[in-house]
Amino acid sequence: MRWTTDAQKVIGRMACLAAAAGRPNITAQDMATALGKPLGNTAELWSPVPETPEFVQPVTVAPFDRAAKRVLERSVRIALDRGTQHLGTEHFAAALVHHGPPDVAAWLAAHGVTPDRVDALVAGLAGGTGVEQLAEEPLGRTWSPNPVVTSLLTTAGLIAAAVVVFVLCIWGP
Repeated sequence: MRWTTDAQKVIGRMACLAAAAGRPNITAQDMATALGKPLGNTAELWSPVPETPEFVQPVTVAPFDRAAKRVLERSVRIALDRGTQHLGTEHFAAALVHHGPPDVAAWLAAHGVTPDRVDALVAGLAGGTGVEQLAEEPLGRTWSPNPVVTSLLTTAGLIAAAVVVFVLCIWGP
């Protein structure tokens, strides 16, 4: 599943909000607040637009707390259930209004982001990306095996197998 560039921006904003507040974890409220700086498909949902702090790049990226992780997982599930091949801001909004903590859902509703409006937006997009663009690169770094480490592990595995065969041949099973 590919992310849209706007969804990636929201993730980055969430980390900035947690860092600016001095919290050790990213919260579901951080996700809602990050969506509050209107962009992408969810821009039309906000009324009134909430005041959001300036986003300052964090020194380190905080992990998600349990509620934020659950909302992020639900947003992926919502996208998959609708047969989309991407994760966009509309999926974050849908997960927050339907599965987020009640205080976050209430905050969103106070700013015009209600379940009915989000559901209408997602249905209207019909699995398309809308005004959002698919990101060229995946979010975060991709893993690729280090050839030196791979070679060492392969050598160590072969030596271990040879030792086991030798011991079995000498002393028997």
